[in-house]
Amino acid sequence: MRIQTAFMALFLVGIAVLPAHAEGAMTGTSTPTENQKDADSDMRRKQIESDMRARMQRAKTTGRITDSDVESIVRNKLELNLQKRSLSVKANKGTVTLQGKVASKTEADKAVQLTKSVQGVKRVNSKLVIDSM
Repeated sequence: MRIQTAFMALFLVGIAVLPAHAEGAMTGTSTPTENQKDADSDMRRKQIESDMRARMQRAKTTGRITDSDVESIVRNKLELNLQKRSLSVKANKGTVTLQGKVASKTEADKAVQLTKSVQGVKRVNSKLVIDSM
């Protein structure tokens, strides 16, 4: 009889805990959807870093960096550092033009600084618009 009572108590505790576990209790308050987003963003970050390394290596090997390489590297840096922003990047012989909406002047300044840090960028033409969203 005691075994049946203990088994029944364990069963009831298991039922009470199961919904919380199904919602992601093993990872704190994360849900499976949030965990997938984290995995996707980590994978995206690795892809971006790999692309930037490959472009910089090609530039080092050939001794020159193309406008398309500059555009891609700037886009990648902006994506890594200014999430949820859709900014346009155009490069022409060392001059990079940034267009799009940012949340603040600080964010716009950060975008310009990140752009200036890219090899091959001589000048930045910022057409960024501050949008308080």
